[in-house]
Amino acid sequence: MDSAIFKILGLTPQRETEIKKFILIFYCIGITGMLIPYTFPFFKTLTPYALLLMAVLLAAYHRGKANVRSLIIFSAILLLGFVTEAIGVNKGILFGRYNYGKGLGLKVLNTPVIIGLNWWLLTYVTASIFENYKIKSLYKIIFASISMLAYDIILEQIAPKLDLWYWENNRIPLKNYVAWLIIAIIFQLFIRIFRINTLNNLSVYIYFSQFVFFIVLLFFLK
Repeated sequence: MDSAIFKILGLTPQRETEIKKFILIFYCIGITGMLIPYTFPFFKTLTPYALLLMAVLLAAYHRGKANVRSLIIFSAILLLGFVTEAIGVNKGILFGRYNYGKGLGLKVLNTPVIIGLNWWLLTYVTASIFENYKIKSLYKIIFASISMLAYDIILEQIAPKLDLWYWENNRIPLKNYVAWLIIAIIFQLFIRIFRINTLNNLSVYIYFSQFVFFIVLLFFLK
């Protein structure tokens, strides 16, 4: 948060409360835009940009200075997230057989470039939510990983409607959820083993805003 570029953008500590309100309003507008048939196509194209925006906000309000160790671990999660998805979509051996639509933007190896960022963001915010709880690291890993899985369970149901990805025969295999949980645990282990600081007051706002966003769309999007 000491970076000059964030200060130039106006993302200062004094504006944290405003940013929290912005996140809530942002997703409320997103829900409205998605549920109106006329604006749905436009809002659907904003998905990767919304993900980028949330990542920037998290980086801006990360508590403490980034160090080489955290940058390496965060980069590893981002890269491994992309690699596992690339293997999964091209080989069908991790999650099952599926293919990506156009909803997440530019693709390399049939895989959206931004998907690795999604894995990092979800790993970061869930780890961050449980960071302040005075419980054993094992429980933090378990609860954060389950939170990641819960997020995926909801997202999988709405993904085809947003042109994110499609499952073969429109059936989500059980091994998708098993693989998601295993990968989530591995990434959370990275955070705890290497003692990565994930304290961030925006994390809970971003996680639950996205969670509610997808639940509302699941029930009301035609």
